Amino acid sequence: MLRVKRKSRGSNGEEENHKRAKEVSNIFSDCEDTVESMKQKLCWKELSQELATKFSASIVSLASFDGDKLHYESTGIVVENSSRYTFILTSSALVSTSDCERKFIYRLKIKLRLPNNQVVDAWIQHYDLPFSMVLVFTRYYPDLRTVCFGNSVQVQRHTDLLALKRCFKSGKLMQTHGVPSDDPTKTDSKGSMLTTCKITMDGSGGPLVDLDGNIVGMNDYHDQEGTPYVQGNKIDECLRVAQIRYVI
Repeated sequence: MLRVKRKSRGSNGEEENHKRAKEVSNIFSDCEDTVESMKQKLCWKELSQELATKFSASIVSLASFDGDKLHYESTGIVVENSSRYTFILTSSALVSTSDCERKFIYRLKIKLRLPNNQVVDAWIQHYDLPFSMVLVFTRYYPDLRTVCFGNSVQVQRHTDLLALKRCFKSGKLMQTHGVPSDDPTKTDSKGSMLTTCKITMDGSGGPLVDLDGNIVGMNDYHDQEGTPYVQGNKIDECLRVAQIRYVI
């Protein structure tokens, strides 16, 4: 009698399903990258030469990695540059979960791109600052210049504003324009003020300035209407509590 040997499809079927799931995941990932790239082109323009000269040594870009996988990119503001370490303020989104709770992820590694395009290691100094801010540090770089939030300005309803960022991949300084929210008293759930500046995720942690280059605050990012920012005087208070001084 002729016997037909049936081939087990259990393991092969599982491998095929896993392969298809991975392909679908890659497609969605590619789509997200394309959407983010389109947002970048629509939102951002290169910073004017005058403001670039003023802020170039004070704005860095950061990226966090889970192993070799990119977790998040943000912009950072130099707030202390002493003889041993440089301290940089940015958004907690750099090292937290993507949900609204922003839980700290301990295993992430942080890379920092300096204005001269050198990429160096950085570490968390303070995670639990108010307004979803974190402080990271790296070794001392004498060419960096601090931003003093104690000298920040208050804005009126129709003040023209610029949200600034530094790209992690290119190192370029970019800007996007907006004004304060129609309701100057309107805040988000964390108590941050809102502007109409349209930024992308890597703009979180970047400075908000007026057209004369005066510091207004620090931008954050969320996918709702309006871009939240922390006012400079509140940042100054937080840094003083954290015992961060300004060394210019």
